Amino acid sequence: MSEGRRASTGVALLDWDGSLHRGLTLRSWTRFLGERGVLPDATAEAIEERFAGHERGDFPYRRLAAETPELYARGLEGVEQTELQAHARSYFEVDGELGSRTPRRARRVRWCFPAP
Repeated sequence: MSEGRRASTGVALLDWDGSLHRGLTLRSWTRFLGERGVLPDATAEAIEERFAGHERGDFPYRRLAAETPELYARGLEGVEQTELQAHARSYFEVDGELGSRTPRRARRVRWCFPAP
């Protein structure tokens, strides 16, 4: 690499500690998609029931972690990648908690999806 040029790097941003967003991002993301009709109502409700059950202590995390991604994936069948990307950008911009708590550098994060 020539001097003066910086290597382009990609970064995967995971918010395990809640520093960018309170709570489990998947929960608010699926609510967001459900409210916009991207996820079917039954799917969004089933996902929410699992999260609520986990909070009450009557739905084990192991089941939550196993069942929620499957429901989410099935609920998105037929949704175009470009549509999901547009919603992802919108989610990042309009989510009050995320937008107000996101450090300036993190606000420049792009939503990246693998090519179909």
